[in-house]
Amino acid sequence: MSSREDGTGTMDTSMIFAYLQPANLSAKFAFSEVIEHSRAKPGWTPHIGNFLEYEPYVGSRSSSRSSDDEDEAQNSLAVQWQGRFVLRFDTQPRNPYAGWILGGKSIFDSSEEGPDLLVTTQKGADGVRSRHCRLHFNFASSVLLLTAEKARQITVFSNGTQDIEGASTAISNTSTSFQVGNLLFTLLWSDMPRSVYDTQVASLRLENPSITVVPSQILDPTPRDNDYRIPGFILKEIIATGSTSAVYTGITQDFGNPVAVKRMTRKPHNVALISHEIHVLKTLNRQREHVRFHEVADPDDLSDNV
Repeated sequence: MSSREDGTGTMDTSMIFAYLQPANLSAKFAFSEVIEHSRAKPGWTPHIGNFLEYEPYVGSRSSSRSSDDEDEAQNSLAVQWQGRFVLRFDTQPRNPYAGWILGGKSIFDSSEEGPDLLVTTQKGADGVRSRHCRLHFNFASSVLLLTAEKARQITVFSNGTQDIEGASTAISNTSTSFQVGNLLFTLLWSDMPRSVYDTQVASLRLENPSITVVPSQILDPTPRDNDYRIPGFILKEIIATGSTSAVYTGITQDFGNPVAVKRMTRKPHNVALISHEIHVLKTLNRQREHVRFHEVADPDDLSDNV
């Protein structure tokens, strides 16, 4: 369960595109408990083994959590196993369209059903529901999304703190931390080449007839830390430039939908021209087969850029 091996006995990591790392003591202990119970009862949740990498924790052991979660020395004694979850293209979640479900499951639940990424066996103590959130693709842009299930909340720590309840956010950084109940995780992007990533997401699209969207051909869907950000949007590549403006491919921060963003430098001589262009775009918005106008960013937030 701890690895996936090829014919030579070497772990095959070529299809891994991201890792989910337990990042606080509660998450590390919960992960250790999941491993302990899945090893003791292999039929309990056989599906979760597809998404686990783990090894014995090196150090002293005890059999229970410390009551003081801030005391690392004490809490580390209770961790039996250490590792992380893996997201890979050659092993699909139960529902590829819905994505990888994160949640909890009691050790007394004898059914084989459960989340793909089982993060705790103590749902109540850790504040985690059976289906708390999920990681899934926007197939129009190939961007990975983190979505909180209805009436569930997660807190994302990336470019500021963002609370999400029954909503989504695009994964736009190579390292993104988020909290599910009391458990903190860090999602780390692998070094998978973009060409491989694009090919694998395209294969998922073809394998699911219900997915009918036409993907963007010029947008880079992979997270990059140096992408330019404005409120509500993430700007990717420049595809056209002018004397006072540039057009970028981009995505919406919430659902990762592909967009084109025109960034314009405001000068005293072109304020009227910018206003006129905005008016024209709003007019064209009535003809959505040609263009859909989203919004104008607040110039005060962009240091004289709109």
